[in-house]
Amino acid sequence: MKISREKLGQVASDLLRILDREGFRNTKRIKRSVEQAIPVTGREQDSVVIGWRPSNHGTLALDVSYVIQNGPEEIIDIPLDVKINPELHYTTIILKSDFRIPSYDNFEHDSFGNFIQSKTLEIYKWGDLRPEIASICLLCC
Repeated sequence: MKISREKLGQVASDLLRILDREGFRNTKRIKRSVEQAIPVTGREQDSVVIGWRPSNHGTLALDVSYVIQNGPEEIIDIPLDVKINPELHYTTIILKSDFRIPSYDNFEHDSFGNFIQSKTLEIYKWGDLRPEIASICLLCC
């Protein structure tokens, strides 16, 4: 799936709105919702999925992914993925889009021609990460 500037902006905005609606104002609160898939209002096939995933040096990262699906079992794409590693005190944000995003490192292309880009931040608290996600919304609007 080609991820346009408009689509990425909508995804980032939806992610913030869902986390706010669910009361996820800090990382501690997000941790209590592990292994949940929260539906995106108005987009039946989209959800925000929260779970623990293996990370560096034998640690786990809290993975907050915006998932676009084609039915309950078929994932089409993950245009925005936030990996919070509280043990190693960093977060990596991975984005997919059909355009380069300033300050993000391009490390691959997918089969649709999207740039897969990442940025690692030396922060791991959701309150500190929220402005970074909000800046994606501003960049894409």
